Amino acid sequence: MAKAKTEKTATDTKVAVVPKGGALALPNYGDQMVGAGWDNAGTGDFQIPFLNQLQALSPQCTEGEDAYNANAKPGMFMNSVTQELYDGSVHLLVALTKHSFVEWKPQDSGGGFVGEHALDSDVIKKAKETAKDPIDLRSAAGNELVETFQLFCLIIDGPNATEIKDQVVISCSKTKIKRYKQTMTRLRTFKGSSRIPLFAHRLVMTATNEKNAAGKPYKNIQINPAIENDVAKSLLPSDSPLLELANGLREALLSGTAKANFDSAKAGAAQTNGKDEAADEVFA
Repeated sequence: MAKAKTEKTATDTKVAVVPKGGALALPNYGDQMVGAGWDNAGTGDFQIPFLNQLQALSPQCTEGEDAYNANAKPGMFMNSVTQELYDGSVHLLVALTKHSFVEWKPQDSGGGFVGEHALDSDVIKKAKETAKDPIDLRSAAGNELVETFQLFCLIIDGPNATEIKDQVVISCSKTKIKRYKQTMTRLRTFKGSSRIPLFAHRLVMTATNEKNAAGKPYKNIQINPAIENDVAKSLLPSDSPLLELANGLREALLSGTAKANFDSAKAGAAQTNGKDEAADEVFA
């Protein structure tokens, strides 16, 4: 019975996150039918798309490519599954973060996602022991192991929204790691932060212009408090329905019911293996 209750909670949580309008839009089906039909659903059944940032070499921005979109511009954000474009800024609630290493095949081997490894996994331990360059880790198969911070987010229509537009994963690796840490440090050092859920912070992500070591321009991200760049003003009210929905996504992720859709990870990348050489950035 305990197991059935856990599965029901995880799947109910996920279903509650998806519809616009959130929990307020869900009918009451009665206790006998709560969670019915989701009995065999588990890890892998619910996969969250990535929100990729387009670069000048992204196929959506390159005429002649199959994925070319005349409306796509460098710096825009794109849902890796629906291909929906977000121009200018994206308002977010971060339900959960994850720190891991993502394994990618080399481009000359066809590219693509191979797997994800915990920080203390044997694969990463061995790669660090044998690495000639500590920032260039390789698996035994020669694949690139990229340190990555993932932000599992709910997208909302502006700082005052009460409904959810989408749920996505934002991947921060290489040049984006600095941006990620700047945001997390600011939120975590805010007075009283230990009692504030991470997803109570309304955030806004925008594109910035930067140059890599070779002097080539590329787009990066900046994530700030959504209202007047002020942490306190950007906190959700304690009675906001979005708190319950964000916590629901968090619980689904922790239970393993929901996970990132790595199969779609390369959709917005400039290279077939998900790596944008111009920015020296992996868009996972």
